[in-house]
Amino acid sequence: MKILLKYWRSILCSIAITILCFIPGDVSFQSEFDIPYLDKFVHFCFYFVLSLTIQHEVKNKIQLKNYLFIFIYAMVLGGFIELVQENFIVERNGDFFDLLADLSGAIISFFVYKIVTRPGMVKQNS
Repeated sequence: MKILLKYWRSILCSIAITILCFIPGDVSFQSEFDIPYLDKFVHFCFYFVLSLTIQHEVKNKIQLKNYLFIFIYAMVLGGFIELVQENFIVERNGDFFDLLADLSGAIISFFVYKIVTRPGMVKQNS
């Protein structure tokens, strides 16, 4: 229960990503504009936000093992979603490039978090 309370944002974000990715293709939101690779951008954003959220929740414990955990978590969640989409969701396909977009979002979030939380970048509350 303690973990649920501590990481509720990350859990909620993971659930939201899963639900949005499991919407059948025939009812998913389609853009009126044909924007190339929009779905890859959406996948990138999902996992960028998820990874930033996890990093924020572990705050002072960001070490190599935590980065590795976040990367593996993104890979497992993204891979699971792609497999389910391929095999069980109507008019959805699993896509290796969606998984690459997921992992790219996670990796880029590491650099952004490191830059944004550098000493002097964020005003600390006294």
